[in-house]
Amino acid sequence: MRFFLLFLLLLAGCGALALHQGWAPPRWNPWAVPDPAEPPGLFTGMQLQRLDRDPARCLAWVEAAGMRITPVPDRETGPGCGFQGAARMERSERVRYSAPFTATCPVLAALAMWERWTLQPAARELLGAEAETIQHYGTYACRNTRTDRGQGRNRSQHATANAIDIAAVTLADGRTVRVARDWTRTGPDGESTAEARFLHRLRDGACDSFRAVLSPDYNRAHADHLHLDLGRWGVCR
Repeated sequence: MRFFLLFLLLLAGCGALALHQGWAPPRWNPWAVPDPAEPPGLFTGMQLQRLDRDPARCLAWVEAAGMRITPVPDRETGPGCGFQGAARMERSERVRYSAPFTATCPVLAALAMWERWTLQPAARELLGAEAETIQHYGTYACRNTRTDRGQGRNRSQHATANAIDIAAVTLADGRTVRVARDWTRTGPDGESTAEARFLHRLRDGACDSFRAVLSPDYNRAHADHLHLDLGRWGVCR
């Protein structure tokens, strides 16, 4: 037992040295800034949240990752509502959005990772076409969480522009895959369609970069969209 503990300490020491010297890939370092050219790792969500502490660095990261953005002034619109260090997303190099939106910088960074490492690969592999447009229900709204019974008691991450709701994806060939219609869609053989598998892949991949990802599997309030946020609590369902 003593030798096993010594081995664990030695292993931990080697890992800490590798991180300190920069020998390990950034995705394995919880204190590093994520590299958009590297696939998400175990600590990507934590790394993206850390960008919130340095708005200027975060905004520069998002622009380098291929998003055209315009910083917006901090706002307080009510108790627990408003945003800090946010930007208006005008367009992305990889995909269009149905409308510009304002979100916290870490959410924009997480979207950049999700677009590159989940959305486009899943569209090509499962549907044989590039994703062209993301249809969304917005980011900022001064409101509480939503449950099957109506309004919850706590502020939603939307109240601080720290979330986005994805409703559908339109492909380059004109097809549109909708969460409300295609999430549980099956073919004549009773198996999930490619569209359903695509949407589930989007949900699962988002969990690599976002803290909370809620789908129709979570509750009826999310029956028509995927909710992605970088709040305090981690859930992927």
